[in-house]
Amino acid sequence: MTVTFTVTNLFLFKTAKEKISVQIFHQLETSNNYLAYGVSQWSRGMSRSLRSLSLNNDVRSLTPRANQAIDDFSSVYPYRKWRIWTKDAKLVASTEKITNPKILAVSQQVTKNRPYFKKALDNGLSSYQLVVSSLTGRACLNLAEPIYAEGVQINDFKTATPVGVATFCLPLTDVGTDSRLTMLENLTTMSNEHNTELDLLSDDSTGRAFLLLSNDGHLILPFDKKQSLALMTPEEVTKGPYGPIVELANKRMFKPGDQVFARVKLRDKHYFVLAKQADSQWKTVEIYDEPTAFATLNRNLFLLILVQLFTLFVTAISISIACNYSLSPVKVVVSAIKRLSTGDFDFTIETNRKGEIGSLFDSVNQTALQLKSLVANKLQNALNESQIETAQSIQQSFLVQELPQTTYSQVAASFNPAYEIGADWYDAVEMEEVLYTVVADVCDKGVPSALFMSVFRSLLRYTLIKNALDDDVDGVTELANVMTLVNNYMASTHGMSTMFATVFVSAYDPDQKTLSYVTCGHELPFILRASGELDMLEVCGPAIGIFEGAGFTVKQTAFNTGDILFAYTDGLVDARSPDGKSFGYDATKALLRGLSEEQRHPQALVDLVNNRVNAHMADADQFDDLTILAMQAL
Repeated sequence: MTVTFTVTNLFLFKTAKEKISVQIFHQLETSNNYLAYGVSQWSRGMSRSLRSLSLNNDVRSLTPRANQAIDDFSSVYPYRKWRIWTKDAKLVASTEKITNPKILAVSQQVTKNRPYFKKALDNGLSSYQLVVSSLTGRACLNLAEPIYAEGVQINDFKTATPVGVATFCLPLTDVGTDSRLTMLENLTTMSNEHNTELDLLSDDSTGRAFLLLSNDGHLILPFDKKQSLALMTPEEVTKGPYGPIVELANKRMFKPGDQVFARVKLRDKHYFVLAKQADSQWKTVEIYDEPTAFATLNRNLFLLILVQLFTLFVTAISISIACNYSLSPVKVVVSAIKRLSTGDFDFTIETNRKGEIGSLFDSVNQTALQLKSLVANKLQNALNESQIETAQSIQQSFLVQELPQTTYSQVAASFNPAYEIGADWYDAVEMEEVLYTVVADVCDKGVPSALFMSVFRSLLRYTLIKNALDDDVDGVTELANVMTLVNNYMASTHGMSTMFATVFVSAYDPDQKTLSYVTCGHELPFILRASGELDMLEVCGPAIGIFEGAGFTVKQTAFNTGDILFAYTDGLVDARSPDGKSFGYDATKALLRGLSEEQRHPQALVDLVNNRVNAHMADADQFDDLTILAMQAL
């Protein structure tokens, strides 16, 4: 439930935030439309009012009569400081009564060089500029309109030369009041408990707010007296505390109506910001802080988590009570299992319960009876197991513990039985500077086969040694006699048992560099030549112990220095993988052909083959004995 609640809450929170973000965009877009409309109307109104003043005949006369005209306009627009200038920047009339000659002289020099004044005078175009007034020392939004002489018709203004300039200075502290933007509903709701004025940089400021930017990058609203934000250059504004918002507003907007919406970070708080090009001169920016936007969502999520925690608590208590009731039968079973683990099987769980609990109790009772019977049988079979271990030990003694290593050969072998007692064997003996090797496999597996293996092995070894000591018999005749004697004895004496053995016997004569061999129904060995060629030996006769009087042909092959004899039982090629695939002859041949120089040694080869077979079988059961013998001529 905890995981489900957590994943669900994260999904709901993410989805809700996305939807709220879309809603915030639409809210800011609607609000900014009203704001942009208001700014556009205010901007046109300022231009119209100043143009009306410039067309007044008293103003066009550039005489003191102009004071009456600006007084009339000041009564309508009290926050604007109206002024009439000659083309030489001499102050003809002004809302402020300035009599100090020094101030007037400085004002004349400064004003004539102002870009907005030059544009109106030289180009006959209305313009605005953000400046510090030379008359009052206050930061102002200055608008300028050219004045033409009396008698010049409006249609002739384009070709006529202005005789003066009408301006007004709107202090930035009064822009919000003059434009009535601060009176628009829902546009100035951002505040904090310490300061009711707009302050985006305050940590506890919340709600919505707006900015007003001039098209040349000046920040008009809000106006901060302490930081004098409005007197910064556009570059300074961009680098100031409102920089990210100003940068957003100054890009990707080229014509009225263009807008951009984004999530902006100021200090450690995020804001939703929508900037809009209100008209050719002004940009409006709507701002909504993220904590306020998501306040309801966060509150509802908190309540949801409280409900989920209460649900988890109640569920846990309920499960605990139910489990305690359900576990009482389990405790009875645990007690019974402890008694079983100590060897106490003489008990019965008395119960009249039905269903699954009743079946569990019956199973425990049956288990106790079965274990009691099993222990009794185990005691009875202890003697048999001891005898099997003894037979296993005896069988191991039949295998040569140390293979003969001569100056002319090296031998290595391994034996891996499928059961406790195997029916394969290998042997190697050196007689009269001839090395004899044997690899054999008695049919079937288990104890009976192991018993016959001991008979076969003992008889074969004895006969081989006896014949090897006979100086009158050469190697080929010797092997033929050995196989005939062993076969006739086993077939005539133990033929009724139907037990037989497949055998490979070889005799290596280092002087002659020959290998004499006989394969009696056995898997055909390989000879890996020093040159890298791979030869397979030939069939020489049937398995021994079946047909009395069977004949065996001894064959001979060259066996030079570096050649390797590789003999094995069928447990190699028949080894099965978990999916039932045999190791096979092809894999055996490929392994032998792919030996490296380090692997062309008997022990390394035996180890490599065993590792490959074990990897092939993986977790599959071994169902046949595996014997390997490798002998190399030195």
